[in-house]
Amino acid sequence: MKDWNVIAYVRLSDEDRDKTEDEKSRSIENQTKYLEQYIESMKARGENVAGYKIICDDGKTGTDTKRSGFREVMGLLMKKEYNCLLVSDLSRGFRNISDQTYYLEEYFPLHDIRFISTSLQYVDSFLLPQSAMNLGVKIQGITNEQFAYDTSIKIRSKFDMKRRIGEFIGAFAPFGYDKQLGNSDALVVDNPAADIVRDIFKWYADDLMSLGAIVRKLNELGIPNPTKYKNQKGLNLKNPKGNDGLWSASSVRRILTNEVYLGKMVQGREEVINYKIHKARRVPRENWYVVSGTHDAIVSGETFERAQRLLDLNVRAGSKGNVFPLGGILKCGECKKAMSRKTTRDYVYYCCRTYREKGKRFCKAHSIREEMLFNTVLEAINFQITQMDDLQALIRRVKTAPKKFGDYGGLEDRIKSSEQELRNEISVFDRAYYDYANGIISGRQFERIREICEKRQNELKGVIEGLSNEIKMSAIAEDAKPVYMDDFQKDGRFGELTRGMAFDLIESIYVYADKSVEINFKFADPYCVYFSRRQARL
Repeated sequence: MKDWNVIAYVRLSDEDRDKTEDEKSRSIENQTKYLEQYIESMKARGENVAGYKIICDDGKTGTDTKRSGFREVMGLLMKKEYNCLLVSDLSRGFRNISDQTYYLEEYFPLHDIRFISTSLQYVDSFLLPQSAMNLGVKIQGITNEQFAYDTSIKIRSKFDMKRRIGEFIGAFAPFGYDKQLGNSDALVVDNPAADIVRDIFKWYADDLMSLGAIVRKLNELGIPNPTKYKNQKGLNLKNPKGNDGLWSASSVRRILTNEVYLGKMVQGREEVINYKIHKARRVPRENWYVVSGTHDAIVSGETFERAQRLLDLNVRAGSKGNVFPLGGILKCGECKKAMSRKTTRDYVYYCCRTYREKGKRFCKAHSIREEMLFNTVLEAINFQITQMDDLQALIRRVKTAPKKFGDYGGLEDRIKSSEQELRNEISVFDRAYYDYANGIISGRQFERIREICEKRQNELKGVIEGLSNEIKMSAIAEDAKPVYMDDFQKDGRFGELTRGMAFDLIESIYVYADKSVEINFKFADPYCVYFSRRQARL
């Protein structure tokens, strides 16, 4: 008599949780109990069941064979560790007629695997070999798939309705927010994470730091990335590619481009192709669901728009993470493409990238020294200022503008949290030493705990020191005025060309082959472009 090693496979999809009382027999617990009873009945009628294993897929659709439990089942069957698959009914294994047909009529027979469905329809490929291919099984498979299709339509309609009225339908709230207690459709501000979001926008939009510089700063301060942060809060968010807890340029960019921080509910960026194909595809922006005023904003509209304009420039940072003053603004006047910044031993210059990369057929050879270009641009800016009718009034406003003091509460809270975590790590080490001294744990176990604790303590001390330095540097930065503002207060002129000045005042700069420079100001009168080009001739 053949020995049977049985896998009892149970599955419950999310839609099955909403069934009526009569259909609750499909629960994981009841499926398991029923299949165990069936295995006992196999033994009672003389079949030799050598062993069995329960494998579960909870919250997984039957239209997808990539579900984790089902893949475990197939792996064990392929290894020949088990040779019988038992389900309570066909829909627990398959809600896709093509998958059902493949496994029942091809895969299982080819690999000598016994398949049993105890109901809807009854199948036993060993005792009743033809049962897997009868018409009733095919009809039941079609019925199960139709049920999956109908359910998919209902769920999509329900989600679309919730999106239209601005209710949140995601499994996890965006970084900076929590789901409202008692109402998971609404978002509330998560203050510790929201402070980090505000810092990111400030560093990028106000301090004009590059994405790479922001990434380094976040990681040096020991701030966990969004995935690790949610894990630390007890949420079971997983990254299929793994997660080291560190920030990346892409994670910072996602925050800078997410309109949810303006108080808008933005959903429907992606959609599943259909109920059979579970891959997601991007949705055109015009088809997104955007509802304003659904929750509190974290950043202002002005800051957000400034960040978008900076991102649109697509500027590369230097080797030290700094962005050069005219990055994204400076273009070749002949081909209208960006110019490249080059460094020699004696000076820095800009040249046409098109000519350098593609040759003279596509653009003319021309370049300009950085010092000469900066002086020209600065003079043009200062000339524009002299044309203002109320220049003296502007200078008086700058001199008397109230000083802004920062709110360091977020940084101080992070220091307190890190200090508490450090105290906890010290307590863990102390308890481990006590257990070692009293013979409760071995010397090897104690050494392992000591290594982990010391590593974590050093990390936390570094985080605390970094956060403390950040508060000091922020205070110094607020107390100090930019050099160019000092110059402006003295005589109404800027003395240094900076990235912030160039971004705020200039739309574009074109350098032509005849060494002339055209400056397009964001605020200029129609004659100013012409004037700037004439005055900037070198």
